Amino acid sequence: MSRARRKLNLRNHLSMKFKFSFIITIALFLSFTGVKTHAAEDDAPAEQTIAAAESVAVSVCLESGDITVRGWERREVHARTSSGGQLELRRTDGANTSAPATSVEVLITEAPEIKPRPGQCNYSGDLELDVPRGSIVQLKGRNGDLVVSGVAQLRAETLSGSIELRDISRAVEVTTANGDISLKHAKGRAHLRSISGQIDVSDAEPVEAADDLWAKTTSGDITLTQVRHAHVEAGTTAGSIDLTGPLAHGGFYDLKTTQGDVTMTIPADSSFFLNARVYYGGDIVTDFPIRLVSGPNKEGHEPDKNKPDKPKGNALSGGNLTGIYGRNEKPDATLNLASFSGSVQLRKKQ
Repeated sequence: MSRARRKLNLRNHLSMKFKFSFIITIALFLSFTGVKTHAAEDDAPAEQTIAAAESVAVSVCLESGDITVRGWERREVHARTSSGGQLELRRTDGANTSAPATSVEVLITEAPEIKPRPGQCNYSGDLELDVPRGSIVQLKGRNGDLVVSGVAQLRAETLSGSIELRDISRAVEVTTANGDISLKHAKGRAHLRSISGQIDVSDAEPVEAADDLWAKTTSGDITLTQVRHAHVEAGTTAGSIDLTGPLAHGGFYDLKTTQGDVTMTIPADSSFFLNARVYYGGDIVTDFPIRLVSGPNKEGHEPDKNKPDKPKGNALSGGNLTGIYGRNEKPDATLNLASFSGSVQLRKKQ
């Protein structure tokens, strides 16, 4: 074979080898790129929007993760997950699909290929919801914080996580087994319960006369500031209770703790019937001169006008203090205060 032909064969062999190596390299690159793209798509946030009525009912349940709900002016429900999975806003109202939804369930799965099922709670990840301001929202979570603002009604529960609420306009009922509860700028009925955590309420008022404020925790303090409900009930087993603000006309305040102090800081011109009880050496301290009576005036007992006023600033160690302060014999509010192991204090707001 001539030298020229051997050179040509060698050149062809090298050319084919280079082409084969190049094809293999490109194939591997495309394969790797495809896997990365698919994974990125799996991990990418999922979003969905559905037209909804102003008073739409929205429900969601998560295994773990934080839930954030915001009220907005649009007649839409918009949902966004933090990562991957399949997201569906499923109508549960059975209505014509051309009309705005009146009831929506937020369904999420871990992987895109898994179809969501009604009532499932196995998704782990954060969720954000934008809903109409008139929405009725129901949330369930096993492990995660709940943050809700600008909706009409809320019912929520979590086993472990804090609950932060703001601008609820009609009613709220929330429970956490382990976490704090904060409620600000709220209207309507409010029922708040934590087994282990503090409860903080500020700037709350009723919408209807029957709306009450109920706050209970097993272990934690309760702080109530500027609450204008006519019926306020607060209780804790291990913690103190503080209420600051004016008394509602015809109001009833029932504040009790087993281990801690009960303190009310109210305006100097307040008018009230007081029934205070302490045990195990606790003190009852008041800035108001209480006119002593023999029984609960609210139940029809006439005050004993012959009994002297209890001078302000004096402390009663142990026992009960029952009496009236303010206008005549018909006070504006009833204060029922008790501490099993602690003090009861009535302070004038400066």
